[in-house]
Amino acid sequence: MEVDYSVVVSPSTMADLNASPRSSTGAASRSRRQSVGFNERTSSHNSRHSGRISGRSSVRDEAQTSHELLRKQRVVRCMQIERERAARSKMERAEHDDWLRLRSMERSEVVHRMTDEQIVEMLQREAREIERERLEAEEAIRRGAEEAAARQRLRTRQNVNNRNSAKVSQCAKQNSKACERLDQAATEGAASSDCRLEVSGETKSEPGQSLMPQMTETESCREGASESLFAMVKGTPESLRMSVEARSTPGGKFTPKGSRTYAQRIGSSEATSPAVTAMASVIDSPISVADRSNDTMARLRRAQEDIVALRDEVRNAKQSQQEAEAKLRMEAERADNEAQAKRMFAKRADTYKASVEELQRRTAEVEEELQTLRQREKNDQTVQKVKDELKMATEQIRALEEENKDLKDRQQELYNENARLSANARRRASGISQSELLPEFDAVSEGGSGDMNASDTEMRNRGQDREALGSFVVKYNMLVDQFEELQRQSAEQQLELQRIISENKELKNRSHGQPPAASKRQPVSEATVRSEGTSGDGKEIEHLRWEAKKYKQEAIETRKELKALKESSENEISSLKEWCERLKVKCKRQTDDIKKYMSQNKAVDATKGETKKKSPDTAEDVDGAKAACAAEVGRLQDEILQLRSRLSESTKKEQAAISLAESLKREKADPYNRDKRKEEELQRQVDTLTRTVKERREAEARWKESQQATENELKSLLAELTASRKTIENLKHEVSSLREEQKACTPLKQEHSDENAELRLTVTAINTENEELREKIATLQKELEELRRRYIDLEREAEERNAKAQKEINELRRENENLRRPPATKVNSKKCC
Repeated sequence: MEVDYSVVVSPSTMADLNASPRSSTGAASRSRRQSVGFNERTSSHNSRHSGRISGRSSVRDEAQTSHELLRKQRVVRCMQIERERAARSKMERAEHDDWLRLRSMERSEVVHRMTDEQIVEMLQREAREIERERLEAEEAIRRGAEEAAARQRLRTRQNVNNRNSAKVSQCAKQNSKACERLDQAATEGAASSDCRLEVSGETKSEPGQSLMPQMTETESCREGASESLFAMVKGTPESLRMSVEARSTPGGKFTPKGSRTYAQRIGSSEATSPAVTAMASVIDSPISVADRSNDTMARLRRAQEDIVALRDEVRNAKQSQQEAEAKLRMEAERADNEAQAKRMFAKRADTYKASVEELQRRTAEVEEELQTLRQREKNDQTVQKVKDELKMATEQIRALEEENKDLKDRQQELYNENARLSANARRRASGISQSELLPEFDAVSEGGSGDMNASDTEMRNRGQDREALGSFVVKYNMLVDQFEELQRQSAEQQLELQRIISENKELKNRSHGQPPAASKRQPVSEATVRSEGTSGDGKEIEHLRWEAKKYKQEAIETRKELKALKESSENEISSLKEWCERLKVKCKRQTDDIKKYMSQNKAVDATKGETKKKSPDTAEDVDGAKAACAAEVGRLQDEILQLRSRLSESTKKEQAAISLAESLKREKADPYNRDKRKEEELQRQVDTLTRTVKERREAEARWKESQQATENELKSLLAELTASRKTIENLKHEVSSLREEQKACTPLKQEHSDENAELRLTVTAINTENEELREKIATLQKELEELRRRYIDLEREAEERNAKAQKEINELRRENENLRRPPATKVNSKKCC
């Protein structure tokens, strides 16, 4: 865009400026009269050519009406052209803005892909280009100002020369006319000299009264002419000054000698002026001193006015030159300010870029430290958990070892008793005498042999008893065979039981390292095996077998039910995960919609829709779970309160950052005086946002860690619950089989009652432990659901705050881009940039 800074002053404007203060009012009145006369002449001309009846008539003819219509059409056409030009210029400005925005985007993309050295080189190149453009603009402005000043001086000189030549020629013409009139008067005076000699004596007697005022007036005119002449000589050109000096005398009179000297000097001079020739002819004319003085005084007065006008013109030219120089200085200062602003914006862009890089580096360091701390805390938690589990396992193993010691003593006693009973059974089965089998009958017979007075009835009864005893021995042998068969079946069942015990042991070892319950169940199995040393009748054995089959079927059904429960729990967990994913997707979509809506600068109240979905509670006893998890829930609530307090602090900081950004927007109109303060405020805002993001990420990391730990604990407890349920079912089956076998072993029921009581206590303890585990699992499940809901709420709040912080960061980036962008120049409608 080229700007012409030349100053063009019209002669009319110069004449108006050169007018003296005394003649300003007269000039204004003359201009008004001239404008009024011009309007009247124009009006009369129009009325003369428009067909009106009179100059003030309101009647119009068809020609004037058509002329008015054409004039209105021309006005409408001009307005339409002006509107089209305005629309075209607006469209060109919009295209120019789009082009500038595209260039800035391309430049930002290129800068993102550049290295630091390339960025520095590019900025230095841009600075050199800006400096070169500034120098070119200054040179163009300087040349324009010099050319304008030269044109002004040339125009002023031409105007002065033209005016002087016109005035001198006019004076010469007037003087020539005056000389002709004087010659005529002299001729007429010579012809009428005789008439003047015949003047009366009264006239001759009073010559002083008539000639003294004339002489006085002549002398005064001569002195005024001399003064005016010398004043004019000071401001006239060199040629005129030489002519005046040549013709003037010390007494203020012109002499023919002076005129001849002036003619010789003028003849020898190269620059001969017609005005000077006319002046010499006037001077050499034979006129009287008084007439010459009057004529000279008039000419000098006109010359003095011309000199005053020339001085005013020179003063106006100097003033115009000063204004041009002031404009030149203003343009130079503006160019310097623009260059300085561009350099400052480039420097600020470098500073902002360094701040952003520093912020990114700090963020990366914080994330690395967070990962390290998270891993360290996780390792510490794992180690502490393993230590606690080992401590609990050690205590349980110690307790179980003591219990196993007691059970082993009982087992040895039962084994000895079982061996004794087995030996007795074998001896009776091998055909030992009835007296050995039934010592009580021998004692009766021995007691009866001492009584010599026993009756025959008693002997017959004794024979009958011996016959019954023989039949009992036969039945006992059959029972021994059945007992051996039951021992074989019991051995098979024992192997199956050992296999189940080993599986349960492996499952428990896979869980939290709980001590195996084989030490509790082994005495039960051994006592079961030993308790089968004696058996009841066949009906009881068949009943036991039927119940064993039934319990096996129930165990199979229980396994199926546990498998179904496990699958349902897995499906429930997967459904919860899918639900969480859907909530995250929905929250992300809503966040994107809110960002898009906020980008259009429309204030919309963000609706906080919370969708709560309650997962089915698989806990069986909620009241007991509340008491068990009160401490853990209190601890988690304290952590949640701390997180909320930190989030509220971050919210306050974000609001402070928003207010700071608004104040920055309000102060953006004056970028030259508040640069330092804006940089400090922006740096503080960047630090505040950095701390806010860091605190929020730390809070989210701690919350995720606690959630992960809770989920891991829940998974382990679910696995333990599954294993415990299986163990409980197996133990129930064993206990029921043992109870039935104990009922079948009627002769040994009294002997093994204490052992069964201990076994019942053991099973009850195991059931109690499993119930406690179940309650703990239910409590943890409920706590996990609460934590999930709170985590969803906190995650939603954190995402909203992240969206707000991201929005503020984007606004700051846009503001930085606007600050980096050079100030918009006036767009030329014919070319773009």
